[in-house]
Amino acid sequence: MSATKKKLSQDHIDQLRAAGVTDYGMKKFGIKHLSNLIREGEVIKGVVYGRYRSGSGALFLSEGTLVATDRRVVFLDHKPEFSNFEEITYDMVGGIRHQKFGSFHTVVLHTRMGDFTIAYTNPKCTKIFTEYIESRRIARDASQPIITPATNVAAIQHAVSVTAPSKSVAFLDQASLKFLKEHDIAVLSTSDAKGAVAGAVVYYLVDQLNQIY
Repeated sequence: MSATKKKLSQDHIDQLRAAGVTDYGMKKFGIKHLSNLIREGEVIKGVVYGRYRSGSGALFLSEGTLVATDRRVVFLDHKPEFSNFEEITYDMVGGIRHQKFGSFHTVVLHTRMGDFTIAYTNPKCTKIFTEYIESRRIARDASQPIITPATNVAAIQHAVSVTAPSKSVAFLDQASLKFLKEHDIAVLSTSDAKGAVAGAVVYYLVDQLNQIY
């Protein structure tokens, strides 16, 4: 990738400063490269920069940056001739954790795409970034309606009439079928290429033909 050509606008420089970025931080490749990623009118609300593990062993610690704007979260590892960029929408963010070991700070951003961990972060940046992410999560949760098992099952029963079943479970024995039909909540789990497991609570329904919706 070619070297950075655009320069950060004064507004974005002011926003980075307000987010706690130091003079040293402003010189980092990732911070400078934000001029190519931040869109017109997008506001930077929080930034953390430090080290993240890009492989196994101490030699695989790379310089990474997480940027929270009013529209999205950006993960960036940028250096001359190399750039790794990921965009995370706020509906994908599950939470955030701030860890402190002595004078060292670490941020762990939990998302449906996996965890993004940045270590050796600036304390002021860490505080501002963590508080903003948490405020977005709280605002999102407060705006969502309260869902109960009864309303979910009702929605599933309605969907059954217009949706094809996901899969037949005819291969299950009678004891397993009985158990499934007596319940309506399950945990659906997946794993990524690295073997990390993620789970989500789901509601389901088994019909008279032993098919799961």
